[in-house]
Amino acid sequence: MKYNKKTSTIGDHSFATANKTEIDKLKKRIDKLSMITEGLWLIVRDELKLSDEKLKEKIKNDLVDDSLEGSIYSKAAKACKNCGNPLQADKSVCIYCGKEAGDDVFRHF
Repeated sequence: MKYNKKTSTIGDHSFATANKTEIDKLKKRIDKLSMITEGLWLIVRDELKLSDEKLKEKIKNDLVDDSLEGSIYSKAAKACKNCGNPLQADKSVCIYCGKEAGDDVFRHF
């Protein structure tokens, strides 16, 4: 097979453009989710008279797995109500038994 520099460059450019578009979409989604999260926190903080330190403590102690260096993976994954196995945050059904995972406001999909 002959190497066609022109075709390769066009293919590489298309691939790079598609990746940049996807990255831009993800950045916008993260920005939107960050604004929503911050707004919700401000409401909860003010209504319940909580402090930012309380939120930081909760995140540090209960939500972040230190081995994953700050990822949103929960230390205590929710269990499937049908089979008891851990549910994956990005799936709408249990990967073990296939049952619906149920509604969870913090589901990542």
